[in-house]
Amino acid sequence: MKASVLANVLRSCGSVMPIWIEGPPGIGKSRIVHQWAKEVGGLIDLRACLLESVDIRGLPRIGKDSAEWIPPDFLPREGKDSPTGVLFLDELGQAPIPTQNALLQLSLDRTVGTHYRLPPGWIIVAASNRLEDRAGVNRTTSALNARFMHLSLQVDTDDWLAWAVQNDVNWEIRSYIQFRPNMLHKFDGKSDEKSHPNPRSWEFVSKIMAANPDPKAELDIFSGIVGRGAASEFQAHRKIYNKLPNIEDLLYKNAPVPTEPSIKYAIIGGAVDYLKTKAVGKDKKKVTEAVCAFMPKLGVEFAVAAFKQVTAIDNTIFLEAGPARDFMVKHRALFIG
Repeated sequence: MKASVLANVLRSCGSVMPIWIEGPPGIGKSRIVHQWAKEVGGLIDLRACLLESVDIRGLPRIGKDSAEWIPPDFLPREGKDSPTGVLFLDELGQAPIPTQNALLQLSLDRTVGTHYRLPPGWIIVAASNRLEDRAGVNRTTSALNARFMHLSLQVDTDDWLAWAVQNDVNWEIRSYIQFRPNMLHKFDGKSDEKSHPNPRSWEFVSKIMAANPDPKAELDIFSGIVGRGAASEFQAHRKIYNKLPNIEDLLYKNAPVPTEPSIKYAIIGGAVDYLKTKAVGKDKKKVTEAVCAFMPKLGVEFAVAAFKQVTAIDNTIFLEAGPARDFMVKHRALFIG
């Protein structure tokens, strides 16, 4: 299930039963829950792998005639926390069996013993890697598994590119991933390499690039984040940008459009970045119209890829820009899915 679909499932089913999101490291499981929690209300993020079974139950205190149990303060309570929210049990698969057992009652009955009840507006969501990911995941009990809806998160290039545009991921990275989508996530559970390309590691590369590292050290730095193979290929791809025509010449002076696919993807990245930075104030209409009129010149396949990124910046673009609207009407089947 891709991220955009998962977000809708969380919205529609999260209040019905607990949901457990599974997938390989670095693909955005926790980020999706955190973003969705902003819609719901509050968020309490518990790393289940750090909890002991006694942490869930709480501690006893001596009452007048008997011992009373005091719930832990990290669990949401009415009057103390937001009336609605997400109790996020992250890394649940890494939790030891006693901790898993301690969560059985909470995940099904929304209670712990007789001394704690989860507020009615709160939703339980869990996340973890898989056994085959070699991420320290334990076998989970059938009793715990039966209390959750299990959803497998998959990497989707279009979803990630839309997110990357909105979150200022370096345009060179975006154009590279468009050209080599299989390099967005490439993980071999049997490999001994410590780093591999994934959505989270490419985001880190983008942040490192913004810090202007020593160019002579870039290959080693990027290799330490996405692995040597991906870093070497990305650096080779970056050399293409030296061959790019000026973006404004393409948009306003009808400069010839290169035919090499890798260069076209690089142009998409540059044009989308130009739109995001220049389409403001009195220049917004002029820049938007120019970019949208240019994109079809790249060819249908490339224009569709470009417009998917453009709509991540402004989802009204097909209503406001004539060239974009005309292209979408003519090729609407390619935008579905």
